[in-house]
Amino acid sequence: MKNKITLTLALIVGGIAQAQVGFNTTTPKATIDIVAKSTTGATPEGLLVPRVSRQKAQTMTGVETSTLIYVNDIAGTAAGSGVNINAVGYYYFNGTLWVKTDNDNNIYNTNGNLTGNRTVNQVGNTLAFTSTATTGTSHFSVDGTTLNVDARNNRIGMGTAAPETILDINGAGAGFQHTNGTVKLRSFLGTDYASFGTVTNQRLSFVANNAFRMTIAADGKVGIGTQTPNNLLDLGSSNGKKLAIWNSAAGDDFYGFGNAANVLQLFAGASATGNALMTLNKNGNVGVGTISPQTNFHTIGTRRFENTTAGTVAVGSVLTATDANGTAEWKTPVAEAVVGALTGDGIDIPFAGNGDYRYTGRYITLPPGRWAVTVTQLAQTLGALDTDDWMFVRSTFTDQNVAVGAVATRSGDVNGGPSLMSFRVQGPASAAALQQFDVYQGAVFINNTSGANKIYRYIVGSTVVGGGPNSATVIKNFGGSWSESSIYATAIK
Repeated sequence: MKNKITLTLALIVGGIAQAQVGFNTTTPKATIDIVAKSTTGATPEGLLVPRVSRQKAQTMTGVETSTLIYVNDIAGTAAGSGVNINAVGYYYFNGTLWVKTDNDNNIYNTNGNLTGNRTVNQVGNTLAFTSTATTGTSHFSVDGTTLNVDARNNRIGMGTAAPETILDINGAGAGFQHTNGTVKLRSFLGTDYASFGTVTNQRLSFVANNAFRMTIAADGKVGIGTQTPNNLLDLGSSNGKKLAIWNSAAGDDFYGFGNAANVLQLFAGASATGNALMTLNKNGNVGVGTISPQTNFHTIGTRRFENTTAGTVAVGSVLTATDANGTAEWKTPVAEAVVGALTGDGIDIPFAGNGDYRYTGRYITLPPGRWAVTVTQLAQTLGALDTDDWMFVRSTFTDQNVAVGAVATRSGDVNGGPSLMSFRVQGPASAAALQQFDVYQGAVFINNTSGANKIYRYIVGSTVVGGGPNSATVIKNFGGSWSESSIYATAIK
């Protein structure tokens, strides 16, 4: 008895000093540290917790959470806090129920409910479901018939718990259906052919973008743009339906036929435009460039008619009737002329070297085509010049819209022939003499390729001088309203 009291006092003193108690050790490493008294021999070593029956466990009151017991008797009926005690073994109290420490419940032997969302991360591993069933059909299912596997016959059913084929889809939604209803849809893959379609007396339709695009009727008639075809191939009654006989991979090079109300149309080129290039209506009128021809042959746009020998029609020729029967022949018309116009009083040209061109105020409006523009201009020298003084002057045309006297550049349409009308003014000249005149003439070729009338303005400059003329001496009012000055153009055929 003395030894027991001494041991108890030692444990209490040690516990107060260190808050840790050791059995068979003077250096406990936890609140309670039990070390085996001997590591060899047959003497029993271990920790014995309270051993109680299930009836005792479920009738105890005031039990602290984490209390550990060993149930050695499960006689009677499990109830209350002991409802989960179903076998001899260790149990701990979770504050409400006794919980078995060796819990062997899992999805393979126990049903249960998820308490929240769960995710299976395979981490590169496979997840396989293998069945050796020899009877039954629903060996794996999701929500009844949402997904149902008949592992014995290697079949998958959607919308059915008894799939009849490898993939059996049965439902009211879009997709493959195999039902006991009115319409049945099946597919088959043979060794030399494949089939897909209805096996009942109903049509088969193809849907794209949630709309019916093509239909095969039960009697074999095909409709595109209609669900009720009346012929072997029926494009429907809507205008603008087209049948391609050739189309590029990109879909931007299209050749085919189309239909509208009472007309047959021919399409070619970019299909995206949707424009018919030729139309034949019920009256026999043919339209090119128009979908509503008003005469036997109605065209909109440019036309080309060749002679028997290609390339023999002169540019600018006109198609002219040569007899009362309407025989037509290409004829070259008489030359066409255009007269220029004037705004302002012209400009003064100083006797000094200057690389710029300036607008004189004279201009001409030319229709499309090639033109020979004849320029005639009077030049009055105002001021003094020595005998060896001279100035070389160039002139041409610009298509820039500039004010009189403003600097401009030569038009790119000035080509195909002479591009400058140039002249030279030579001394001597007297400052007191006003009647010092010369008249200069030349031609400039202009090719208007714009397809519309275009204004060309007469510009002068790019001067070069020699001798040593006084820059105060000028050619006065060049391009102005002199009676001798003019600009006119003749068409070049």
